[in-house]
Amino acid sequence: MFWRRRPKNRTELVAVADRARSRGRVKQAVAGYRKALEVAPGDLAIHAKLAPLLARRGLKAEALESFALAADGQLKAGFIDRAVSLRRQAAETFPEEYPLWQELTRLHLLRDRRADAVAALRAGGQELLHSRHREVGVQVLRRALEIEPGHVEVTLLLARLLARCGRKAEALPLLDALDPRAGGAVLWRARRLAFRLSPTPRRLWRWAKAALGKR
Repeated sequence: MFWRRRPKNRTELVAVADRARSRGRVKQAVAGYRKALEVAPGDLAIHAKLAPLLARRGLKAEALESFALAADGQLKAGFIDRAVSLRRQAAETFPEEYPLWQELTRLHLLRDRRADAVAALRAGGQELLHSRHREVGVQVLRRALEIEPGHVEVTLLLARLLARCGRKAEALPLLDALDPRAGGAVLWRARRLAFRLSPTPRRLWRWAKAALGKR
């Protein structure tokens, strides 16, 4: 009688799980990586592969744990860029988890990459604008403005989020403050939103004036 030998070591178990993943068999891949972790507990590479699959299966707590273990392990080993990549993947997978954005920001600033930190936070705010977690988006964008005060696009995006959260009184001052710094299409968008939030003749005129400058 012939049968296939069951994989026993870490390399064999990961290879089997990798094949399942490549074929879209998520449940089987997850089971395979879990078996591999029994043989090689704490393996960073396995956790990095397992985390997004756990997320796809709706196992959020486990996915977050695997993302954290993989990222922290890479950081301790001195591979900051790998840790950044894993933290970014985690934040993009679970944008509603503000601590993930905090940690991603911390890692960028650790390498003195302020522009990258702001870009990541801005992307997170944009994603959260279209979700039910807009208040988290407000936190994310306020953090970006702490790093780079007066950033025009971040300020406009924050105002949009605040408006969608029903916080008009906070959004309008941000939009008005853009006047000396913004121009073209950005100024037009800012004044359009300001008019929608406060439809006065003065704001209508300012919007129309910005439209002329946009051409």
